[in-house]
Amino acid sequence: MSGILVSPLTVGEPSAVAAAAFNNTSGTLTGTTAGTVTYYEPIRQAGLKVFVAYLNGYRNSTATAQTITFPQAFTDSPQILQDATAGASVSATTLTLPASMGAIVSGWLYVVGF
Repeated sequence: MSGILVSPLTVGEPSAVAAAAFNNTSGTLTGTTAGTVTYYEPIRQAGLKVFVAYLNGYRNSTATAQTITFPQAFTDSPQILQDATAGASVSATTLTLPASMGAIVSGWLYVVGF
């Protein structure tokens, strides 16, 4: 057995539970007008889920909002901790980006819950 024993895990040998909890599920959404949104759900545990998105020159100037379905749904509606769009909303299953945006946006969007 290699690594240093740290109960119940061994450093350098992640367990299947740890690998599943920190699975970096990702995707990309192309803005209707410009740019992209690259998103990740790097932490997916029963007690904590984190969804991170980076908007790179993103803009949706249409009247229809764009949505991203979370790779793994939250148990309850999560909270947006930072929102580069200043108009996104969330439910337990979906991030909704604003419609009719006036300007291109680049920046981060963080969603946390369980």
